[in-house]
Formats: sequence, C-alpha cells, structure tokens
Amino acid sequence: MAIQSFGSRVVEEFFVEQILTRPVGWGSIQRVAIRKLDVLHYARSLQDLNAPGNRLKALRGRLRGLYAIRINSQWRVIFRWTPKGPADVDIVDYH
Repeated sequence: MAIQSFGSRVVEEFFVEQILTRPVGWGSIQRVAIRKLDVLHYARSLQDLNAPGNRLKALRGRLRGLYAIRINSQWRVIFRWTPKGPADVDIVDYH
C-alpha cells in the first residue's frame, strides 16, 4: 500500500525527489531515511513493518494512534496506519 499523506511538506518532497531541497536536522541520515520511507511505502500491513531493524512501536500520550519506526537513536519515521496504508508520515526527533 502506498503512503497516503505526509505530515510535512519537507518529508513529502524528500520522498518524491529523493534529495533534500532545504536544510533539516536529519540531513545526515538521508540514505537510511529514504530506505525507511520506501519500506513504509511498500508495506501491505502493519505487521510487514515489524522487522527487528525497524523497532516498530505504537506511540502513547499526545501521539496516541501513531506508530514509529526507528531511523537511528535520535530520529523516527512516525505515521498513522489506515485501511489504505500509512498516512501523516513525518520524520521527527525522538528526544
């Protein structure tokens, strides 16, 4: 299932163009970030994302209803899972 929507324009442009067009804090991890976005884009179910390297996690608190997969110790791809696939996809600083 394809990514349905993005939480930020920067992440959407990055996914489409495969290159950052403006400076962001996660610029140094572009290769891993695009790989994680690709995995998310091609996932058919939430279980497809449950590989050990992704460290899939259901978020709590103010982010309840969202999931996260790990890029590195600092950055996560967060998203909402819908029947049509991932939505509101964004890259956030975990700390």
